[in-house]
Amino acid sequence: MNPESAGRNYELLIEENGVKKTHLCDLAFGDVFLFGGQSNMEYPLKDEANYDETFSLKNIRIYTVPRVEYIQVNQKFPAFENSGWKLASSSALSDFSVIAAYTGQILNHLSEFNGSNEEEIPIGLVSCNKGGTSVSCWMDENSLKKDPDLYSHFYKRYWDDIQDQSDQTEDLKREEFAKISRRYLEACNQFKIHHPKASRAEMKRELGHTPWPGPKGKKDFGRPCGLFGTMFSNISGLPFKAVIWYQPNY
Repeated sequence: MNPESAGRNYELLIEENGVKKTHLCDLAFGDVFLFGGQSNMEYPLKDEANYDETFSLKNIRIYTVPRVEYIQVNQKFPAFENSGWKLASSSALSDFSVIAAYTGQILNHLSEFNGSNEEEIPIGLVSCNKGGTSVSCWMDENSLKKDPDLYSHFYKRYWDDIQDQSDQTEDLKREEFAKISRRYLEACNQFKIHHPKASRAEMKRELGHTPWPGPKGKKDFGRPCGLFGTMFSNISGLPFKAVIWYQPNY
């Protein structure tokens, strides 16, 4: 299928044996940018120190890849009915990646500088990230295995550490870690109530860092290749104009 010319207000009608099945309106064709990685890329706009509740981006659409950490045995891959492209309104952007949002603002300024509104290319911003992850979480298994150093350090070492761990043991460890995480989140909520003007950095200094890492295992989002299969593979086929990646830890 040949790519369409950049533009807006397209419609797509899908029929089967002459019967209308789906009619999509307000479609756009343009440039798509991927914002991936971990913590700082995950950081939401609403927690940024200079956050403006009226901040929005015209002619830009955003998509957040659902955070699927693992898939149960015999479970179908989770459907993404509740996810989809959204207009970059102030309400939609509040939980969106702050780096992606501000990059979108820059892209808008560049588009306006280079031409009239009629010539602007529609922009799509994709947020695919998860705090506390290694780059190995986002790689496919073949790529991780073909490099001897990556295979030894990330793949083999991880699975060797838990080769004798039962599913029951992993579940018990995960339950205990979940209790620790809930206590931390409750402490954060109480801190925000008593210190509504405090920044997240101030809260971290008072309460410490978010509990991390969790226990290793088949359900651990930090496992090698895990998030490639549950998150990245769902958008890997998009023809990205550029990729902006944040990864301080390997």
